[in-house]
Amino acid sequence: DNIHLQEPSIQNTNITDAQTVRPQSDTVLSSSGTHKVPVFKWNLKFTGDCNVMSVNAFIEKVEEYRVARNLSVIDLVNSVVDLLEGSALIWYRSVRENVTSWDDFVKVLKAEYQPVDYEYELMKEIQ
Repeated sequence: DNIHLQEPSIQNTNITDAQTVRPQSDTVLSSSGTHKVPVFKWNLKFTGDCNVMSVNAFIEKVEEYRVARNLSVIDLVNSVVDLLEGSALIWYRSVRENVTSWDDFVKVLKAEYQPVDYEYELMKEIQ
């Protein structure tokens, strides 16, 4: 009648908070049976230099890649750091506590990097 349950333990690991643990394979099998390509392998980075890539072009590409590579929005949000470098990565580190969803990220990213007159200029082009 005395049943003792023992918690599983991980032995011989030297993982610090700064390290990232990645699966042995570079692709992960999704629930639909297709392979997901991890974000860090997308070869897509936003640096914050809008002369290289506009924030809107970046967001559009990320959303296209996410769908094409069968990645969930939750996995995407958890991998945002893999999509940023330079000043954009530094900026993100200062706001990431406020980012809990992809929509949150897009909102703060546009607030930081979209030109103030973007919508006005867009409307001028449309007319």
